[in-house]
Amino acid sequence: RFNSEPQFNFLSPGMYTIAVEDANGCMLMQQVGIVEPGEITVDFGRDTIIGLGENILLDPAYNIVVIDSFIWLGIDCINCHQVDLSPLDNLSVSLTIADLNGCTGDDGINIGVRTDPDVYVPTAFSPNGDGVNDVIFPFIGNEVEAVTAFRVFDRWGAMVFDAGTAATALVAGNGSVPRNDPNFGWDGFLGGQKMNPAVFVYYVEIRLINGTREVIKGDFLLMR
Repeated sequence: RFNSEPQFNFLSPGMYTIAVEDANGCMLMQQVGIVEPGEITVDFGRDTIIGLGENILLDPAYNIVVIDSFIWLGIDCINCHQVDLSPLDNLSVSLTIADLNGCTGDDGINIGVRTDPDVYVPTAFSPNGDGVNDVIFPFIGNEVEAVTAFRVFDRWGAMVFDAGTAATALVAGNGSVPRNDPNFGWDGFLGGQKMNPAVFVYYVEIRLINGTREVIKGDFLLMR
């Protein structure tokens, strides 16, 4: 059956015979083959684990040049070629790529988020005025949003230092001690008097960037 339309859409792969007839009834016939298109592949690589506060760039590999659409699930991004993320919790992301013919390929990736806080308090300090290890304070990583308390106690349980009190007016009124700032650490004095060498206990409260609050306790040695 002849058709006046010169274009045929959505044909399945295989061999076809095309016949063309002019106004005088002359006909030309020719066979044409339609090849099955190659599969579209999308590859994120292996699932991965990152630390809370770290970034990950999702830049998938794919095997086509002309792309009609990128459809992401698990994140809010429209037609993004790649995505830079800093998730606060475990996350599953998938991507479907479509070409101009409507053919699609997809892949997904699971991103685990390690929430163990990176908080370090030295095991000893020597407040002797030599400019080295004269103050003790907690060092925190990027996954920690704020140090909400840093206190020091002697071996009988009496508090000898409170960073919140030392700060007087806490930063921006947000109830936190300045990050990694020795000005808000303990200098080994109590009431203007040097404390004798001894083992002291520290108490640190932190708030992670995902809103979780944690307490870290331990001890350190004051040396003279």
